[in-house]
Amino acid sequence: MSADNMGNSLKELGRFEEATARCSYGSAITLNRILELTPTRFREETVASIVPDPSGPYPDGIHTLSFVRDSMLVDGKRHVFRWGAAELDRNFQRKRYERQLKLRAGASSR
Repeated sequence: MSADNMGNSLKELGRFEEATARCSYGSAITLNRILELTPTRFREETVASIVPDPSGPYPDGIHTLSFVRDSMLVDGKRHVFRWGAAELDRNFQRKRYERQLKLRAGASSR
């Protein structure tokens, strides 16, 4: 059996197909055809894979494939480093260090 189900199952021309995640979150979406589905047995075969476009707007992952009426929905992942976030972290670390120094100074003067 494949990994997590990534959207609603598709039924077309009497066949059932489902989208599942490959390995880690967002590495790819695998489309599987369900060959056998009974209360005691399940068999499927992979028929296609959808991978993120490395030059596209979401190169770091693709996850969830769903259909609503005549639309296909897919979500993507992009890692972004923000300098402002690093500066906020440095300020937080500095203020925490200053608080610790004040607490130690207060404790040693008692």
